[in-house]
Amino acid sequence: GFDSVQYTVNEQSGSVIVSVSVLDGELPSGTSVEISMAVRSGTAFTNKDFSGDLNKTLVLKESVTHLAFSIAIADDSLFELDEHFFIDLFLIDAQGYNITLDPNSAIAQITIIDDDAVVIGFEPNLYTVSEGDGQVILTVSVLSGSLGTEVEIFLSTHGESAESSVDF
Repeated sequence: GFDSVQYTVNEQSGSVIVSVSVLDGELPSGTSVEISMAVRSGTAFTNKDFSGDLNKTLVLKESVTHLAFSIAIADDSLFELDEHFFIDLFLIDAQGYNITLDPNSAIAQITIIDDDAVVIGFEPNLYTVSEGDGQVILTVSVLSGSLGTEVEIFLSTHGESAESSVDF
């Protein structure tokens, strides 16, 4: 099964190393075990957030009881929530031996930590309005960076020379 069922990688790292091993006991002499590996999207998607030859067959044998492989991680410039995807292992052929895949280590979750920053603010940052105008429309904009997700902004007012409930 997987050496770890949780992998975490920073988006800017470029890749994550995932490994599969014989976790308990030894393989009988001359035996090879075929394990199929398949990717499942969570909030991260193949060829958008990560890439590589991830739907393949792994072969473990007496002399090769540990395999590691690299998954490329895309470093985009979008501000987004941390994302994740899964890799599932399936036992294909144990050559008639009593070899099982531990269900507790057959699924790995890879979490990609976003590293992009966004600056949000008023545009323009100074407004002047006459009392007779009745209202002012304020514009909130992304000043730098790119949003890849919806964000919620809370605004509050406070008075300096203008008083709340009297002037605004």
